[in-house]
Amino acid sequence: MAITRDQAMTENVFHENAQRTDGTCYAHRRNGKTQTWKTRTDDFRTPIVYGLRGYGQLTPANADQFHTEADCPMRTREAQPKRSRASR
Repeated sequence: MAITRDQAMTENVFHENAQRTDGTCYAHRRNGKTQTWKTRTDDFRTPIVYGLRGYGQLTPANADQFHTEADCPMRTREAQPKRSRASR
């Protein structure tokens, strides 16, 4: 499930294929405009940010390490019900 050029142009949230210990995906969000080139039609560069200080870029070289929020395999699982403070 690699990110395509069209998805990099339109999506705002990208999930990393690696999962946390609780089974959820790391979510990166767009941090600017996707850069494209006329001479290299398949090439793109999208700036992404994770949290407050983690940043990077989504390129064709690392696009296989990400998937879109709509294609997330964790969406099919039921979320664990959150416990209220009274039940703790």
